Amino acid sequence: MATVSGVGGSLLRARPEHVKRIEIPIPSLEEQRRIATILDGADAIRTKRRAQLAHFEELKSATHASKLAEGNRYPSSRLGDFVTLKTGPFGSSVHREDYVTGGVPLINPTHLIEGLVKPDAAISVPRAKAEELSAFSLKAGDVVLARRGQMGRAGIFLPNSGPALCGTGSMIVRPNNPEHGQLIASYLNSPRTRRQLEASASGVTMLNINQKAVLELPVPENFSERAIEVAHNDEYIRAERDRVATALRTDEELFATLQHRAFRGEL
Repeated sequence: MATVSGVGGSLLRARPEHVKRIEIPIPSLEEQRRIATILDGADAIRTKRRAQLAHFEELKSATHASKLAEGNRYPSSRLGDFVTLKTGPFGSSVHREDYVTGGVPLINPTHLIEGLVKPDAAISVPRAKAEELSAFSLKAGDVVLARRGQMGRAGIFLPNSGPALCGTGSMIVRPNNPEHGQLIASYLNSPRTRRQLEASASGVTMLNINQKAVLELPVPENFSERAIEVAHNDEYIRAERDRVATALRTDEELFATLQHRAFRGEL
């Protein structure tokens, strides 16, 4: 564009007649096809990697479902044999004016997505307020359960999620063994458990559950052994997913480099 003249004061505008004279090198049709083949091949690799990443979540969900299905017999064991509970703070403990962006997140039912706790930095409280509510702090492996509204909505709080607090509409389900967290979250999210919680819930405009109803939930036989198997499977799946995610980043960089070289005529 160095040959293009500009007109105007503070804003330069190219002269159309000068723009028309700019030469754009166009490779031969055969060369264009060769470049397109290379780029299509690189793009196909990216597409396959993305599909792999999507399948990892499906594989994890299927593993959890199979372990719960194996325990169709529900003996005398109950969820209370494997967890302790703590209900989130009363609404009077956290007021609207306490909310900030970028503080310590509060985990409400809306933050329980696809079996995971997904904090929102916009729904958080200052550090000083978080210290006041430290009794409701979440630990890695904790399961957060919605105690009102949609029954059985639960998510596990993963390591490296940073500090977070259980919100007023939620309940901490803390496994006695942190390795049980993944299966407990899936168990609470299962249709069977949701029906049981709905049957025991109270309320007219919005259903609410109490601790007793959660503690008395019957669990599949050999629940502890199944939970540990799920935790180990999840660890393996997570490692494989990280490996594919790293490969995808490399593929993305390669595709961008190829595109750049193609437009510069260096491919």
